[in-house]
Amino acid sequence: MKNSLILTLLCALFCTSGVLAQTTRHDSIIKMAQKDAQKLRLSKTSRMRFNKDKNNYMSDLFKPTRLLVSDIGLLNDSLYVKAFRLTAYKKAYHKHTIGQDVLDEYYLH
Repeated sequence: MKNSLILTLLCALFCTSGVLAQTTRHDSIIKMAQKDAQKLRLSKTSRMRFNKDKNNYMSDLFKPTRLLVSDIGLLNDSLYVKAFRLTAYKKAYHKHTIGQDVLDEYYLH
């Protein structure tokens, strides 16, 4: 009885050793990228380029630079760069000017 319990326990331990949880490093890198992407401000010419092609979130407009990142070593991390670009793109895509907000209020209500 004792041997079968130990054998079952060892089999269960062996089978679950391949199960991996999401690491905290993965989450923290994404959060850092999201925080750093909030610092990005598009210039007027960059904004005009973005408005011509709003479906391209991999554009160089959303590339992280040394001035924007909190840790320069993260520029080589593909996860950080993808999360940064996606967050910066979403921020730029959903940004409205005051004039757009006034027109929306006028025509929608």
